Amino acid sequence: MLHGDFLGLVPGRGTEPGETRAYSPGDDVRRIDWNVTARMQDPYIRETIADRELEAWLVVDRSARLDFGTATCEKRDLALAAAAGVGLLTGRGGNRVGALILRGSELTTVPPRNGRTHLLGILERIMSTPRGDGSGTSDLAATLKRAGAIAPRRGLVVVISDFLDDPDRWRTALGTVALRHAAGALLQQGVRELVVVHFPEGAFARTRKGDDFWQPALKLPPKYIAGTAGAGDAFCAGVLYGLHESWDLQRCLLTGVCIAAASLADATCTTGVKALNTSLALARKFGFGAPLDGAD
Repeated sequence: MLHGDFLGLVPGRGTEPGETRAYSPGDDVRRIDWNVTARMQDPYIRETIADRELEAWLVVDRSARLDFGTATCEKRDLALAAAAGVGLLTGRGGNRVGALILRGSELTTVPPRNGRTHLLGILERIMSTPRGDGSGTSDLAATLKRAGAIAPRRGLVVVISDFLDDPDRWRTALGTVALRHAAGALLQQGVRELVVVHFPEGAFARTRKGDDFWQPALKLPPKYIAGTAGAGDAFCAGVLYGLHESWDLQRCLLTGVCIAAASLADATCTTGVKALNTSLALARKFGFGAPLDGAD
């Protein structure tokens, strides 16, 4: 088992102090927390959290645009230096580093491993990537989506690019990766069951088991929207109602975006509240926006 400087998702033997609990027959007496035991007048032990290694991914854009620069330094040199800096800082203590190298329509995947030799191999691949002739297109959005799919666990994703592509092509994909990792971080920090995020384009949820759910927002005409006050609260109310009724999570997200859409028809927070069936009927009337990049 590899050990590192980062907290694991599950309790276990490690060096980071966790919760205390009452002593049970068979527990290791060396784990007794004597300070808590003295206060409670009953024996208590201190659980520990197992340390885990960090998994880092380098998403390196090596398209023809990066072969531009001055006589002393080109963009490709800066990309190599950035990859080396991130790799050397993260590739220690048993941490693993992988890479996605994009060149035109070609995407090279280097699985994450630990060790200096592996990191030097990644840097050598980046450095030796042939110069492009400018033909073909580099799809940074698809590469980011790929990164989100192959790096589901908590970790670090570093994107190295000049980002000169049309922002509308990669902004959503980058947000998808950020959402997934933000949700993973919240679960890591103590959220027990579920993380739900609401944003203008729709909603995203991740369970403790790592299952992801996406729901696009309704495709509302601009004239329909009278105000946005209370839309977030309306979404939360719809999701919480569905969870209370033991609906599946996809139905809960659908209910949330429909009730949020209904609230947009009025400028106030109260008169925009509609009956559940009336809110759900808006989905049939207006339909949904474009599928989110994270949706299967």
